This record gives sequence, structure tokens and C-alpha cells, in this order.
Amino acid sequence: MNTLDTPATRAARRVTQTTTRTSGQCLRCHRVGAFAPDSIVCDRCAGVRPSITTVTVTVTLSTVGVTGDGRAHDRSAPGGRCGLGRGGVGVTQDRKALIAMFEALAAMAVVFLALWWLLKALVWLFTQVVTHWRTSLTLLVLMAWWHWWGWPSLALTLSVITLLLGVWRWIDVLSLDTWAGRWLRAWWLRWTIYAPKLPDWLHACGLSISDTTTPMVTVNLVGRNKIRRHRHQSIIRVPKILGVKSSASWDEVRVRLVTGQKPEDFDTATRALASTRGVARCQIRELTPNVISIDFQRRNLLTNPVTCPDLTAMTTLDGVSVDLRRVWAGHTEYGQPWHLPLTGSASCHTLTAGASGAGENSIMWCPLVSIAPAIRDGLVRVSGIDPKSMELAYGRGISTAMPSPVQKH
Repeated sequence: MNTLDTPATRAARRVTQTTTRTSGQCLRCHRVGAFAPDSIVCDRCAGVRPSITTVTVTVTLSTVGVTGDGRAHDRSAPGGRCGLGRGGVGVTQDRKALIAMFEALAAMAVVFLALWWLLKALVWLFTQVVTHWRTSLTLLVLMAWWHWWGWPSLALTLSVITLLLGVWRWIDVLSLDTWAGRWLRAWWLRWTIYAPKLPDWLHACGLSISDTTTPMVTVNLVGRNKIRRHRHQSIIRVPKILGVKSSASWDEVRVRLVTGQKPEDFDTATRALASTRGVARCQIRELTPNVISIDFQRRNLLTNPVTCPDLTAMTTLDGVSVDLRRVWAGHTEYGQPWHLPLTGSASCHTLTAGASGAGENSIMWCPLVSIAPAIRDGLVRVSGIDPKSMELAYGRGISTAMPSPVQKH
């Protein structure tokens, strides 16, 4: 190996030079500079420098040679490779390696968090689609229609459907409510009233569970604020809505109770729930041990008397055509026909209670009117007991056995 003795190679040889200088400030001329190490007298004004600091600077360069092919190499480095100061370059390389490692960890953390939130969003979306599949399918159809045919055709189609529903309601409101009205009304009430407002109503009526935490006190003897009090926000849990059904007069909201609740807690809050909803009546029905139905009565269909069947048309009916297992007795408070079984295994005793003048006697007369053709043909015999001689006084002509009340002397 040939080494060229050029100014570049001579300057690149390993040189260790130690320079010692004394620095300080003169008390007279206030000069600051480097002076001889043994002198304590300023060479400009002969003043004394009381503060003396010795600084040692060491400069190290590598010995570099040039091979025959014109490439430089480091004689002191293993393998003959070129190196420039192991100490300084090594520290720089370690720093770069640490920075690269931290950047890689930060990038991995960002990617992990992004994937985690994306996975949670997908799981939530899948849960919503499976739970509310009708609403999800409707929204999907509307978005596809908007995308493929535009919003004018969508608006025109919805207008035509609304017009047809209005005509249907004008012609026969009962059939509309049976086939389409109750489903549309239940969907609308769920997403516009009960889903956004019922949790606040339950919390206001004391039907929620609060997970309160113990307040924490932090003492800092160094900082400006010595004592800090922390109180974490309490978590409020309310029953979850499972479904909504809507009839002509009642809304049935099925909810799942929170751990620690019982149906009796809701029985005591029915009046508060009715006032909050703005209705006259609210009742609670237990469906399963942890699922109840909160029923709100939007309107009372029993305020008006039930229309009596046409007696003229009933005179032409045959008594055999009367179904004694399903006798019409009026309308329920849900707006549905009420039928009573008077024979067979399903027949039972009916207990009626009401205040004076409430019309509880009509519960007896409505079934009798419905089975009038069977009574006329002798297929049914009526027996009654009337202690007051008032309730059945008008029916003595159709009763085969009605004992007189006992008179006291």
C-alpha cells in the first residue's frame, strides 16, 4: 500500500494538540481574553485578574492514507476503512438511531389507535344495522335512490306515497292504522320522541343509576397550588330502549332495566312519567324479570259511549250463528274490540269495579245484547241475582231465574 504525502493527507493525519489558555476579566480595563497560563497581570494595563479559568481543548484527527487506486483509508480503523473520530460520530449516530426508533414507535402507536377506533366504529355500525335493520335498510334504499336517480324523483315519489296514505286515511282510518299506520307511527315516535328524550325523563324521575366516585385530594409541596381536589364526573346509566309499539291510543315502550333496578321502582313513578310525557295516564307492565313496558296513554277512547249493535239487523240473525266463545262486549282502552268467552274452558268469572255512575253495568248488558238471537231461540237461558233490584230490573223478561231480594221486616 502506497501512501501519498500531500497537504491533504498531512492535514488528515491523527494530531493531538492540547492548548491551555487562561481566561478572565481585568479589574481595571475589563478586558476578557486568553493569556499566558502563569500570568495574573493584564498585559495591556498591568491590572490584576482575580478570576482565572483554565480551559483545555483537545483536537483529534484520524490518520488517513491513500491507496494506489486513489481511495483514502484510515490506518487506525480496523479493516483499513476510513473513519473520522469515533467518539463524536458515534454519539451522533446513536442519537439518530434513538430518534428513528422513537419516530417508529410513535408511528406504530398512531396506526394502532387509528385501527382500534376504526374497528370500534365498524363494530358499532354493524350492531346498529343488525339491531335497527328496518331503519338501516330504509336509509340505504333512500341513499341509493338519491345516487342513481337524483333527489327530484325521490321527492316526487315520497310526495305521491304521502298523498296515497292521506286518501287511505280519509276512506278508512281503521284499516290504515291496522296495516300501516301503527308501524309508521311507532317508528316516528321512537326516533323523534322516545329515543332522544326518554333517558332524560327517566333520569329526572329518579329512575337512573349513578356511579359516583370518591373525591381525590392531591397535595403538592413544591407547586404554587398546594392542595388540589379532583372529582371525576359520575357515570349515569339509564334503561335501554328495546322497541316501541303504538296503537290508536297507547304507546308501549319496552326497556331493559339497569342492574340494581326492579319493576316496583317504576310503579311508584308512573304519575311523574305521565306528567313528564304530557299524558293523562301511564302504567307499567312487567314482561320479563329485567324487561318492562312503559305504556303512555296518548288519548282516552272510552270517553265516548260504545255504539250499540243494530237491533233491527239482529232480529234477522239465527241464534245458532252466535259464537258463544267469542262474544262482543265493547272496546278496550287500546281501541281494540273486546270479546268475552261465555262457554268452554276459556270462560271465566268477570269482576267489575267502578264508582257510582261510572257505567259498570254496561259490562253486563253488552254481552246480553250480543247473544240476544240465541236467547230468543231458547239456546241460552239467563239467570241473575240482583240484591238491590236495580241492575237487572230491565231484564226480568229475558231471565228464566231471578230470585226476589229478601225483605227485612
